[in-house]
Parts: sequence; C-alpha cells; structure tokens
Amino acid sequence: MNTYDGLTNIWLNLKDLSKFPYNPDDCMAIDHLKCKKGYCLISRSVTYKNININTCLSLDLDKITSNNLHLFKNGDIILCKMPSWNNYVPGKIIKICKKIKDDEFVLCERTRNIMLETIDNIFDICFPSCPDSDICLVWHNGNEIIHNKTVLTYKNLLSSENNCETNFIKKKYKLKKPNAPFFVNEVDSDDEIIEDILHNVIDKIIKKYKPTSIIHSGLFDKKDTYKNEILRYKVYWLKINQNNNCLISSKPFNISHNTTSGKFLSNVSIINSSQINEIMKIQVTNGCGLKIINKRLYKLINKSRLLEPQNVKFLKKLPQQLYFFNKDFLYTYTGYLCNAAKRYLFNINKIDIK
Repeated sequence: MNTYDGLTNIWLNLKDLSKFPYNPDDCMAIDHLKCKKGYCLISRSVTYKNININTCLSLDLDKITSNNLHLFKNGDIILCKMPSWNNYVPGKIIKICKKIKDDEFVLCERTRNIMLETIDNIFDICFPSCPDSDICLVWHNGNEIIHNKTVLTYKNLLSSENNCETNFIKKKYKLKKPNAPFFVNEVDSDDEIIEDILHNVIDKIIKKYKPTSIIHSGLFDKKDTYKNEILRYKVYWLKINQNNNCLISSKPFNISHNTTSGKFLSNVSIINSSQINEIMKIQVTNGCGLKIINKRLYKLINKSRLLEPQNVKFLKKLPQQLYFFNKDFLYTYTGYLCNAAKRYLFNINKIDIK
C-alpha cells in the first residue's frame, strides 16, 4: 500500500472541475476558478505533544537545537518528521517546553511554570495535515477569492537537487526509510561512534546541498500586499462526536495562489469520479455510508442546505438503497473514511492537469 505523505490535504473530483470552453481538444485544461458543488475528500488536523526538537527543522532547513531554540516562538511554522513519516511536514508550534536543568523545565512565553520531569526540549505542534491525519468525505459548497493574502512557501528537502547525495547515504548506511535523511536504522547503528559519524555526514550534506525548489503550500496562509490573492474552497461534513451529538463542521481550504496563474497548489490532488464512487461503496460496505439524522433533535434544520441535495432524485444515484424519505431528516454520505476506504484512496494515482 502506498503511504500517505501528509502534504495533500484535499482531493477534488475531476468531473466537478470546469474545462475551458475554448480548448475542447485538451481534456485536462481546467478552469480552476470554477468548480461545481460536489463530493471531495479532505485531511484533518492533528496535534502532537512532546515532540523532540531534534525531529524539527526551520523553513530554511536549519536543524532546531538547544542553541537556536530561543529564536522560535508560539505560532511559528516549522517542518517536522516523526519517526514513522517519510516526509517533513509543516506544522505550527502551539507550545514550547525548554529544558533549563536535568530535572526542571519552563514553559516558554508563559509564567515560570516549572515541570518536574526529565525530558528534552520539546514542542507541541498542530499539523493541518500529516501522514496520521483522518480523512473525511465532504461536500464542496462554494468558493471565494481572498485578497491581500499569500501562501506559505518553503524549500523542498526531498527535491532532485539532493537526491544523489541522499541516495549515497542510504546505500552506504542502509537507512530504513527511503525519504528520511535523518532516520537511522537502529539495527545497523548499535555502534554509537558510527551513528555519530553518520549524523555528521548527513548534516554536512544538508548544509551543502540545500535544495532550491520551492513548495507553495495551501496548508498555511499569511497577510501580504494587495497584489496577492488566494482561491479558497468551502467544505462541509457531518461530524458525530464522542457523545453521539451531530453537527455540521466546515473548513476553508486554500486551492490556488494568485488566481490568475491557473494552477492548483501542491496540496491539491485530482481524482476521477469513478474513484470517488468506489470510496463511497467501500464506506457503505463498512457501515459508514448514508447517515439519516433527525434535524430537529440535533438542531440541524437550517443547515441541511450546506450538504448534498436533500432529495430522492439525488440520493437514488448513490450506492445505498433509500427506503423512505422524510423532510424532517438530514441525509448525508459525508463523514470520516473507514480504514479500507483510506487504503484505497492512498493507492490512487494523482491525475496530472494543466
């Protein structure tokens, strides 16, 4: 099974994208400003606590250490790669715990709250999307252009500029993960001296061969000059919490930067409608398909318009038999994917469009 890289956070249905009418010969010429309402898939945010700073880099690909930790503050965006991940993923620092003694710590940017634990310098980080994210089937219900905004850009650590050197390291020292330049195979690194040498070599290569290619991410945005703008999609889905309460959740997703460029950001993937349908069939098979919710009981009377059309004609086209239809109920396929549906999604090849 292909693993999820965590860098894609929205999968759009090809049939919902508008083709340029003046270019009928090119089926992949897409007007990204126009997208019909329809199902798409999104990743959900994940927050991890007590992440060792040794697994993190700045956006300039500098390793974060105790010597430069003072340069970072809550709200900063950094790159992080957990031991099981193949890629560095951007995340936002939400708390810093800095080591001041072997048995005492202070929380940065707070009152001097001493924690009597023996741990290293750590971050709490919120990832808007990462390899451990849950995936939701959602309903795309409109777009908007946000002015005076730009998206986060950062250097691609795994770009072709340093593949040659990284491949040399992997081959010589038998690194376990194919895209993890700082991951050392524990089986082959019992000797601490060899391990130290390996880390020193990797550090030198990263410093010498910092890649120049840039990733324009839709995961974060920031204020900018009036010249810049972001195309943002609005999506909605049914969320059932731990207390079995139902509510309609929503989230904006950045799709394109400087909308005149005619290109999607790197966080966007395009898949076929047949693949969306297959995912919905898998959901039905695993008891995660159509949900029928009492709108009055859960105070959703005025919110059903945010989801898929609430009518028999629309629902009959979908892969689950509907035995009755009542206007007092909300009908939706949206919600979290089961594991089988996620496995299917992560094995889908991205469609290249212009």
